[in-house]
Amino acid sequence: LTYGRPDLTVFMLHQAVEHTCIALIRVFIGYRPNTHNLFRLLTIIENFSPMLMCVFPCITKEEKELFKILQKAYSDSRYKDVYDISADKVAVLTERVKELQAIAESLYMERIASYSETQEPHLPLAANDAK
Repeated sequence: LTYGRPDLTVFMLHQAVEHTCIALIRVFIGYRPNTHNLFRLLTIIENFSPMLMCVFPCITKEEKELFKILQKAYSDSRYKDVYDISADKVAVLTERVKELQAIAESLYMERIASYSETQEPHLPLAANDAK
């Protein structure tokens, strides 16, 4: 946004949300989705924590419109001849994406920590133990 390219900014915000969702899905269920559809990705990750549902609630008309801008940014920013978005909406979306990433980082770290706590040791532990 600093460079006067709100279209590029929103495209990159879409990418940030997409990759954040993919990382969470991968760490929680071991699946690598093959979609750019943020609605589908967010629907999956909402199962991992209720906190994630609050970032893009899509309850009010304004919330739905804001999410639609982010959802369509993947294609509209690249293929539409004219793609305008207000700086105010870009700022709100930026804050939402930061919030999503902060929640995701916390969930990710908790999940990774739980793996190391519950991981069974591999046998044999040392060459001498194999005898």
